[in-house]
Order: sequence, then structure tokens, then C-alpha cells
Amino acid sequence: MGKKIYKKEYNRELLEDYEIIRLLGSGSIGQVYLAKSLETEKLYAIKILHPNLIYDFIVFEYLFNILLFFVDYTKYLPIRDITEILTLLKLQLDLHNEYVNNQRFIELYRDNENIRIPQIYKYTKNTCIMEYIDSKPFDESISEYNRYKLINLLSVFTNNNCLHGICHGDMHRGNWGYKDYNTIVIYDYGYCFEIEKSEFELIDEI
Repeated sequence: MGKKIYKKEYNRELLEDYEIIRLLGSGSIGQVYLAKSLETEKLYAIKILHPNLIYDFIVFEYLFNILLFFVDYTKYLPIRDITEILTLLKLQLDLHNEYVNNQRFIELYRDNENIRIPQIYKYTKNTCIMEYIDSKPFDESISEYNRYKLINLLSVFTNNNCLHGICHGDMHRGNWGYKDYNTIVIYDYGYCFEIEKSEFELIDEI
């Protein structure tokens, strides 16, 4: 199905431009493939949204808002603001928003050799073609010493982001890994949010 979306977005056949090597990951909004350019032989990660996902979400949001007009969901569900949840989900479907977030983080870590951010080269409504940076997953096979090193790097990343007024909003294990014990790679900028510097307190150890 990804081939049909690529054809619609670029008016070209996917396999005329890339060799699909393997599936890197699959989530609720789309799939990410490792692909090699047939022109340059360079590796890329290609994200393709699930078919009709944006249209389905718009229809769901419209019908849900009608339901909210007649039903007070807070009486039945322990959720404070479900419309905020829908807004956050909608942001992740906007690949332009992901590109803008990605560019902010690229600039922030441009000269940092310890934190790598894959560059987005091209995007459309339903696809995103980005730099492929291989990494290993953080797991229990890593020695305790090296785990602490990687966790400290991740802490530097999250704290520094807050100091610059932006946070990566989806930092689960699938969205980061390590190249070596001195370098981490952060993926997926579909959901990021801004934070006031006054809301973040840097606590120095005594």
C-alpha cells in the first residue's frame, strides 16, 4: 500500500527510486522503511502514513464533536480534556509540523557530536524521507557503567531542550538509541511542544 501512496505523492514508482531493504518500525500512524536510493546508493528512512489516515481522523473528529455536544463524557470517563488528546494526535499526522520540529532540533544540536538528529530531506502530505542513522536499542545487555553514560546523555538532551523552550513529546525507547556509548540518536519529531523557561527549574547539586 505504501507504493500507491508514494506514486500518488510523487507521481513516480517507489521501486524506480528506492530499493526497500526492510521495515524499521510500524506504529499507529504509519510505517518506516529502510531504503537505498537507486541513484546515489545512499540509505534513507522513509515514513509513509497509513492509507486514508488523515481523512479517517477528520471524519472521526467531526462525529466525536457532535457526540460531545450531546453527552458529557466526564461523567463516564476519567479524562480531563479529551479534545486536547485529539489535538495532540492531529499534530502527529501533520508531516509539515514534524519537519518544522526536526529543523529546530537539527539547529540546536548541529555542532554536538554526542547527540545525533536525523535530517528530514523531503516530505509530502503522507510521506517523509529522512537521513538514516543506524543505532542500537537501549537494553539490559549494556553494562551498568555504559547504561549510566547513555542515561546521562539522554538527560542532557531533555534538560537542554527545556532550557531552549522545546520538548520532544514522545521519548519512548523506540524513538532513541545509541551508536556507541558516547553518542545517542533521537528519532520522530511528530509531537513536540513548547515550554516556558520559567516552568523549568534547573536544580544544582549541592
